[in-house]
Amino acid sequence: MNNMFVRVGIWTAIIIVLLTTFKHFTDRSNSDSIEPINYSQFLDGVKSKRIKEVVIEDRTITATTSDGKHVRTGVTYLDRGLVGDLVDNGVEFDVKPPEEPSFWSQILISWFPMILLVGVWIFFMRQMQGGKGGAFSFGKMTPIVIGKSAGTHCRTVDKRFASEHT
Repeated sequence: MNNMFVRVGIWTAIIIVLLTTFKHFTDRSNSDSIEPINYSQFLDGVKSKRIKEVVIEDRTITATTSDGKHVRTGVTYLDRGLVGDLVDNGVEFDVKPPEEPSFWSQILISWFPMILLVGVWIFFMRQMQGGKGGAFSFGKMTPIVIGKSAGTHCRTVDKRFASEHT
């Protein structure tokens, strides 16, 4: 029964990793048709009315030209006249807030190292406990009796060699 839960857990983890990887690479494939251009070329396109629509997201400008081509460039906060240029030249524009990471990715990034450290610590603590084969079982000594006369002495001998000396 316990073995079944372990197998289901492993397969669930494998499926989640594969789906996440697939999603990561499919999101990137949509941006392949977007051509990167310089900021000065973008401004020239706006002033010559070759740019039809603009989406400003964080520090990236994605624009659609009048012939339907998609271009991308970086934005600078030093150009305070960009919005005025867009309005003056009749360009439709939208400003979107930056995309925030998902709740689960934030949890994974922030908590995974701590959980890993606690797991390793628990593993080592369990290994250090007494018993056969523990991490510190190499120095266990056991007293054994050497003689059976009135002057019996007791001597400590390592458990591993006790059978050889008796």
